[in-house]
Amino acid sequence: MQERENAMEHWLRTEVAATYNAYKANPSHAKPLDEAWKRLEARMDDIDREEAE
Repeated sequence: MQERENAMEHWLRTEVAATYNAYKANPSHAKPLDEAWKRLEARMDDIDREEAE
C-alpha cells in the first residue's frame, strides 16, 4: 500500500504538476476531458501492474 501511495505522490508532483503548469501557460493546448480520463486510467493501470510485480 505504501508503494502505491509513493508512486501516486511522485506522479502528482511530477507529471500532474508539469501538465497543470503547461495548461496555465497556454490553455488553448488543453486536451479534451475524455482523452485526459483515458490517460489517467492507463497510468493507474501501470501503477497497479508495477505493484503486482
